[in-house]
Amino acid sequence: VFKVPMTTTYTVVGYSGCGYYYRALSRLQEVSKDHHNVVVTPMEFPRPEYKKWLADNLHTKGIHHNTSPAVFQGNATDGTFLGGHDDTVAHISKTYGGDAGSSGSGCAVC
Repeated sequence: VFKVPMTTTYTVVGYSGCGYYYRALSRLQEVSKDHHNVVVTPMEFPRPEYKKWLADNLHTKGIHHNTSPAVFQGNATDGTFLGGHDDTVAHISKTYGGDAGSSGSGCAVC
């Protein structure tokens, strides 16, 4: 009996022009090419709107994340917060193996 793997969704939230946002998004999109059960959803905002998004969606939950990107396993509303770029790279490496890419922290929002 063939078992269909469950779909894993990642949501990458960040601001336009942030290299770390684009790198995290790109790494997850690369994973989705090799693992067809992985779906990646980008959420890109202008920088001031991203700062407000952080305050409205993370800071109100007690998550003090102040850089771009903010990455979730699941959706950005009730998914599991993975962290920023470095946390995402570490998650990819641990979960999917191989070279997950370069490190860096994230783009400052303030």
